[in-house]
Order: sequence, then structure tokens, then C-alpha cells
Amino acid sequence: AGNIISLDKENFLYILSLPLSMKQYLKEKLLFVYMIQGMINGFIIIATGLFFRVPILHLLSLIVGTLVGTYLFTQRYFVRDYRLLNLYWINISQLFTRGAGNWGIAFMMMGLIFGGGIILVLYGLGVTRYSYIIDIPVFLTFIVLAVQWQLYYQKNFWEKID
Repeated sequence: AGNIISLDKENFLYILSLPLSMKQYLKEKLLFVYMIQGMINGFIIIATGLFFRVPILHLLSLIVGTLVGTYLFTQRYFVRDYRLLNLYWINISQLFTRGAGNWGIAFMMMGLIFGGGIILVLYGLGVTRYSYIIDIPVFLTFIVLAVQWQLYYQKNFWEKID
């Protein structure tokens, strides 16, 4: 998703010249890349859940959470690609290092790994002792953040296109 628009190269300029809605074109492109990523992530989640014999209710909630998270992050990187659009790249690695460069990407990945690990450990410890007390606020927080995330991109990106 982070390179899907830039991969058009000169074709993107041609598409801009057509009497098509840019917003509709970008929405179709986002939907296409989300379907690919959603299928990959969904397959991994289902295979892992079946392998570890996860209860069906937990597996369903994991699939829904994964698909929602995949959509939100697909949209984030899609919008980032539009913001850092590069139609004249020569080497594909130029697209992966836009914005932050190699060091910025490395630090971001390390921060996400350590930060995510700390959050997962704290959540795991909380759930083992206070399952229902922890799960409901986490679920509500997840819903509120997902809705706010979507509203942010709706207002700051989609409404400004076309």
C-alpha cells in the first residue's frame, strides 16, 4: 500500500488527464490493495488459529480486529504514498526510503517492536488476572481510536481530493 500510487509512474499523469474522478480512482486503488493485504493477513490469522486450535469466538474477533487494523494501516500508508508521490523513480528502493530515510525507518521499526512488545506484555499480564475488567475498556478504546483514525483521514485526505 505504501507504494501503490507511485508504482503507476507516468500512467498516473495520464490518469489525471482523463475525465475520471480522482477520488473514485484512488478509492478503487485503496480497495484493491486492501483486499490483497486483507486476504494475506486473514489467511495467516486463520491458519495460525486453526493450528493452535483457538476457540471460534476468539478466532472471529481476531479476524475482525486484523481486518480493521489492516484497513487503517493500509489507508495510512496509501495516503503517505500520495503525500510523498514519486513518479520518476528509477530503483524501487527509492520508494521505500522516502520521507524518513533508512535510519528513520529503522528507528521507527525498532520503536514499534519494543513499544508493541511492552503493550502486549502489559495487556497479557492484565488479562490473566482481570480478563473482563481489562477486555471491555481495551475494546472500547480500540473502537474509539479506529473511528477517530478514519474520521481524520476522511477530513484531511478524502474530502480534499477532487
